[in-house]
Amino acid sequence: MRAVLAPEELLAYCERALRACEVEGAEEAEAFVLARATTEVKLDRREGRPSLEGTSTSRLGLAIRVYRDGRLGFSYTTDLSEGALREVIRSTLKAARPLEGFRGFPTPRKAPGLRLFDAKVADLTEEECMERLLHMVEAVECDEGLEVSSATFGTSIIRFGIANSGGLETWDEGTFVRAMLAVSARGAPGPTPASAIRRRLTDLDVGQLARDVAQKAKLMSKAEAVEAGKVDVVLSPWALAELLAYAFSNALRADNVRSGTSVLKGKLGQRVASNCLSIYDDPTHQHGICSFGIDDEGTPAERKAIIEGGELKGFLYDSIEAGRQGLEKAGGNCIRWEPPAVDPYYPRDYRFRPGIYPTNLLVEPGRRGLDDLLSELDSGLYAYASLAGFAMRPSGDFSLYVLCGFKVEGGELAGGLKGFNLRGNVFELVKAIKSVGSNLEPVVPEMAGFCVIAPHVLVEGVEVVG
Repeated sequence: MRAVLAPEELLAYCERALRACEVEGAEEAEAFVLARATTEVKLDRREGRPSLEGTSTSRLGLAIRVYRDGRLGFSYTTDLSEGALREVIRSTLKAARPLEGFRGFPTPRKAPGLRLFDAKVADLTEEECMERLLHMVEAVECDEGLEVSSATFGTSIIRFGIANSGGLETWDEGTFVRAMLAVSARGAPGPTPASAIRRRLTDLDVGQLARDVAQKAKLMSKAEAVEAGKVDVVLSPWALAELLAYAFSNALRADNVRSGTSVLKGKLGQRVASNCLSIYDDPTHQHGICSFGIDDEGTPAERKAIIEGGELKGFLYDSIEAGRQGLEKAGGNCIRWEPPAVDPYYPRDYRFRPGIYPTNLLVEPGRRGLDDLLSELDSGLYAYASLAGFAMRPSGDFSLYVLCGFKVEGGELAGGLKGFNLRGNVFELVKAIKSVGSNLEPVVPEMAGFCVIAPHVLVEGVEVVG
């Protein structure tokens, strides 16, 4: 197993930081320490020749939040010596910002970790990762006319600890395994991508991933231009996750609701989506990339209803916003958001100021597979792979570029389509969902520090522009 600090070592760093905060005059303090170790192998094809490389990296750092005289400060450091901690704490207190309604960091409650830790992932060597990478590549390139332009296979271990001056002390750990490949077919406008990330090794079938993307890549070899207009569309989990990850998720933040910037303000108990749509924030889901037993300030993780049967049921809080609004039992959504482009395995880190975000935004699955949804669609489009990290207005207006899509005729994929845009408003789109699929895929959108666990969905009347 790769070296990651033991829980007692992480908590010892937290306690050292808290003692330094007390010496420097903080009224309240919180310490968060995170360690990660990642092993990854990559294939890139340059000028027709494959290039293979492997890397192993590790990271350790500590974040501090301190409160004094109505002000809250945040900082982080990778130098965990006592002298460095004291210096960081002094500068943090000086740079602290005014904060109204602060009632203290979470007080001790039973907050056990979820411990989604797979020793088989942790024990994988770089050589074993390379074997799995090459297996993916061979499974694709046994088809004439297909070539893997890039591929990645890797693993990551996360372990973090939290302690505060109110007596809270807790920790959790997790493992991640990820595969990605892009496949080029003769005549296709570009590579067809595929990716998957799982918490356990046995849950990742790289052979199946390769076969699925190879089939789609062959359909893209004779891609046609799309016809503009309003059509019914099946959205893949990856496309749906992108659409839910920005304006929609920001509207669920209780601080945005309080400030009046949320489109959903004043709509609790009202129908805001299709009656076939239910969405939860589920930090305990066994396949969630952000599933842990605690949030990033130590509040116990709990499943929360957001939308049930199309009706808005609740918003998301951290302990600070819950205190501001006088709520005793809210919280659990304090997230140290990190863009997945920085680390695609786990999108949170000590370097980022905590805020309110989902953990795993779970779209409750239906009972119909993708083939059933395509059959119900009969004629329309399947939006498979979209541009990541696209712009979306706070109102929810979007123009999502689909890199890889397909015509659907007679309930089956009939051929590839060149890139096109889907346009609309995400708050209207969730009202137009007609059917929800059964197979869930955990996705971390490119610019979202949380996971969306999504199925395929069938949406009526989406505007398509070539």
